[in-house]
Amino acid sequence: MRIDKTLYDAQLLIVAHSRKGIWAADLKLGGKPSRWSAGSLPTTATAHSLLAVAIVAALRPLPHRALMELSDYADRRGFRPRLEIVVNDPTFVEALEAAKKQDATGKPFKAGKNFLVSLAQQLARWEITLATNPESKHLFALGNWASRVVIDPTIDAVFTPAVVSEYRS
Repeated sequence: MRIDKTLYDAQLLIVAHSRKGIWAADLKLGGKPSRWSAGSLPTTATAHSLLAVAIVAALRPLPHRALMELSDYADRRGFRPRLEIVVNDPTFVEALEAAKKQDATGKPFKAGKNFLVSLAQQLARWEITLATNPESKHLFALGNWASRVVIDPTIDAVFTPAVVSEYRS
């Protein structure tokens, strides 16, 4: 998937497999190589928790200076950079939209409070647009990559890395 640079400064694709406890994220910033990252949580974690961790893990390493260097953001002083988040879980989009609007009648956001604080801090740095595309081949490939590179804790309990990442062009 390509970034529409007229609408967004960056794009974040996130996937979660709650049965395996695996999350994955693909962050694309302008013309720079995309950064894929993946990790695992216990299989008792909800899909919303996994997706929240994916967003935080992808966005937290970006310093304010990197945000300032985004192409259109430099021309729009005082505005936050625009980020499109594409998710494989439609319930996450509905719940996050309801949480942003503080709508008590909307879908509940099923993630731990410790994840919500970090998620709110990271999302406050951006102008967010949420989209869902469960049929995306790119999201499917991202999920398959995460399943291959993240060690299943049920198979090898001795060595379980928290996060794996790589740059792709």
